[in-house]
Amino acid sequence: MKRKSWKEPVQVSEGSYRQIFEVGPKVLGKLLKLTRTKNYGPFRLKHWMKTYTLLKFGTLDVNKQALANYKRLMKMDLGSLRENFARLIGIRGQGNKSILLAEKIKDFNGTQSKNLLETGPIRNEAFWKRLAEIETFFLKNHLPFFNLGADNIVVQWTDKQNCKPVFIDFKRMSPRSLPLQPDLLLKSRVDKKLRRRFAKLRNNFQAKNTPLDKRLKNSEARLLSRRRNSLLAQPRRLLGD
Repeated sequence: MKRKSWKEPVQVSEGSYRQIFEVGPKVLGKLLKLTRTKNYGPFRLKHWMKTYTLLKFGTLDVNKQALANYKRLMKMDLGSLRENFARLIGIRGQGNKSILLAEKIKDFNGTQSKNLLETGPIRNEAFWKRLAEIETFFLKNHLPFFNLGADNIVVQWTDKQNCKPVFIDFKRMSPRSLPLQPDLLLKSRVDKKLRRRFAKLRNNFQAKNTPLDKRLKNSEARLLSRRRNSLLAQPRRLLGD
């Protein structure tokens, strides 16, 4: 019986906090970077990543926190909404070399699904109906799920006419994940932030009958457009960072 040869994981992309590897045909892995360089006006400073994430998210290990948040979410009564959250498989390795394993999201035709930022405005009614149902679930449970960036939501096409949102990042799912915003300990503040973030998604990505360029009038929308163009010029970001 022939022994399978071991292949080193191939890096396919990277985010702000983690490098993303393909560790199998249906599995991606996230490895925390050692440092993070951030611009402060004309200055560039390098931070140790674990120190930075401790201040930013209240944890030294983003992977462990994301997995714990995911497990907590899966214990809730999600019903059919369960399919709108990418499955986390577990963590391989320890310390600085630990990799968070997650399923690779694919469209009905087998191609890699793109995130919302890459896809741009969505006109599909099924997508926005399901996103509204997810918003209602979060608000009903006062769930501080703040991984609502367009690059953390994948657009998975289930057939040629319909697509659905799939959330792929679970770093921020408690007030402790945003330690510099203590007001989020109040349920009313959590709900207000959730409504604002979902409204922003609809405003920027729910396609209207007018061209996108005519809708993007304010400075925030123009910045979003530049960020999208920058992302498309880089290696695909297959999983939330």
